[in-house]
Amino acid sequence: MFARSDDRTASLAAGVLVGAAILLRLRPLQSLDLWWHLSMGRLVRSEGARSFEDPLSWGVGHPYRDPEWLFDLAALAVWDLGGVGAVVALTALLAGISAALAWLLARELAGPDRPWAAVVVAALAVGGSSWRFDPRPQSLFLVLLPATMLLAARARATHGRARWGWLIGLVATLALWSQSHSSMVIAPAVALAMCLPRGDADAPWSGPQLALLAGLCVVPLLGPFGLGVIDQVFGHAGSDAARHITDMRPMPLAGWWPRPGSSVLYVELLLVTGIGAGLYSRRLPPGPLLLAGLGLAMTLTAHRFRAAWALMLIPLAGAALREAPAWLEERRAVALAVVVLVPLAIGHGEPGPSLRWDRTSVPADATGAMASLEVRGRLFNDYDGGGWVGWQLGPDVQVFIDGRTPTHFDGERFAAARAGYEGRAGFDPLHAEHRFDAVLIRRDQGLCADLEADPDWEVSWFGERRALFQPAAAVPRPVRRLSPCTHDSSVRRCIEADEGSGRALAEVDRLRALDPAHGYLDRLGVALALHCGQDLSAAADHLDQARRFDGGHADLPRFAARIQLALDRPEQALRWLQAAPASDVVADDLELRVLRVLDRPADALPLARARVSQMGDRAPGPLLSLLAWACHDAGDTPCVVTTATRAALLGDADARALLDGLQATGELPPTHRRLLDAAR
Repeated sequence: MFARSDDRTASLAAGVLVGAAILLRLRPLQSLDLWWHLSMGRLVRSEGARSFEDPLSWGVGHPYRDPEWLFDLAALAVWDLGGVGAVVALTALLAGISAALAWLLARELAGPDRPWAAVVVAALAVGGSSWRFDPRPQSLFLVLLPATMLLAARARATHGRARWGWLIGLVATLALWSQSHSSMVIAPAVALAMCLPRGDADAPWSGPQLALLAGLCVVPLLGPFGLGVIDQVFGHAGSDAARHITDMRPMPLAGWWPRPGSSVLYVELLLVTGIGAGLYSRRLPPGPLLLAGLGLAMTLTAHRFRAAWALMLIPLAGAALREAPAWLEERRAVALAVVVLVPLAIGHGEPGPSLRWDRTSVPADATGAMASLEVRGRLFNDYDGGGWVGWQLGPDVQVFIDGRTPTHFDGERFAAARAGYEGRAGFDPLHAEHRFDAVLIRRDQGLCADLEADPDWEVSWFGERRALFQPAAAVPRPVRRLSPCTHDSSVRRCIEADEGSGRALAEVDRLRALDPAHGYLDRLGVALALHCGQDLSAAADHLDQARRFDGGHADLPRFAARIQLALDRPEQALRWLQAAPASDVVADDLELRVLRVLDRPADALPLARARVSQMGDRAPGPLLSLLAWACHDAGDTPCVVTTATRAALLGDADARALLDGLQATGELPPTHRRLLDAAR
């Protein structure tokens, strides 16, 4: 038996792990599904029922039965309490509770002599499940799953201790699960697998206890779907949506290959640990093996379930390490390293802790404009934006589809929506049947260009990602000077019109007035003012507004630098460019132009070399000429000859002048002289 101080230190390490799990999920809110869950919570609260006619959509043909009504109510209460920050904090708290339960379960199964093994198993389980904690019911599922396994493990106590308390707690947890998430169908299997005997010391179940265990199979029937939950879940797994919605797809073959920081890596480490230690001790308990197999089957149907699989592997790894040699207990530094390194690997490259909201993840600008335009009635919309539109504008605006697919919107409707996004061939039959009052779709979808060319529809607004179309009779001032679809650019359209930027900027201002709290249209205004008439005053005004609403956008340093350069302030332009992202190659090219204006070839040389190397044969003449200028200052004649010749052949006059100078001094090879003559 190890000293109590070892157990206390291991418990402290587990506390660090729980804290890390919480910090890992304090991320800017980007959920698409949260909004329709909040809408459903609002309806459950107002209707006083978990099944009701859905006022946010139409034409479904059946009431909406909310399988996650309890989570939806809780999420709405948290939202009412503190908005975005409170919802993010709740998600992080659920991640921390799940991590704590994972550790308690691992400690229960590994035994009192293996505290550090339990910490390592919990850390790997957190590594495999943390990524899936978003403000959605699955976060609660990932808490109820280890809670069920822990209660069942303690109910299967040894040496004849009383088990009624744990059994009653288990039944209550499953009842809660049945009202919170459709995964309730696996709840009895999880509980019963954990209640199987684990060793000779297990006392037999009494008759009443066995009856209670048998009754666990009835718990899923308490949910809104009753026995139909089985059809609902299997239909969900085999639906058209499961083949086209990313996180519902089966695990791709390449996804099984583990990479550092990948959740798959930790799942596979748990699996190898459990099976390896079990084979070493010649004991693979049936219950944990059944759970491992169930988790694998779930992951094969949808890769999002690998988070649940990570937690379902804790019993296999924990029970196996109980019998294995106490290697980790003797080398606690390894266990501590795992506790630290796993969260660091998961959080690498992620934004720091935050309670903010990423407004660009939802069509917040679109709903602001729709409210200003007083849009009402039936909306044909893209799948991703439906939940937010319903939350903001329902029931005045009724969506065609949202994230309640396929629990509410069947596969046929989902397939019809996808066909509609592609173009008129799919959209026209839907419009003939439903008579849409408006269409809100992504600008890069084929239907956008088709409706733009249709005189029966007009663009009443567009933003960075979506465009809003309405029947022509309902749009007194349609968008005509700008390009709402990505097959063209508004700047190019303005230049080709050869009328300056005035009318295009007036249209930008009109669209901004519909929803001014977003930076995209101001960034478009800057681009139009700079490239379509050199209206520097308008460019500066729009830049100020863009910085106010979206001050961290990557385009802003470039825009500010262009304005300063046009005002003949190259030093100020260079200072702005220092704030551009390191990967912004457009800013790099602009910086090279500024350095040329400032006549600082030594500063330009490394950046010019890097850009020409990146672009290879695609490098344009001005960039090659700039590198030749920098190389000439550095006395690198071979570089000057090579790059200036390439630039001259592309028609660059400065490069020809450099080559003429080399020819005058006799430094230009004869072959390059002939190329220079050909270029002339």
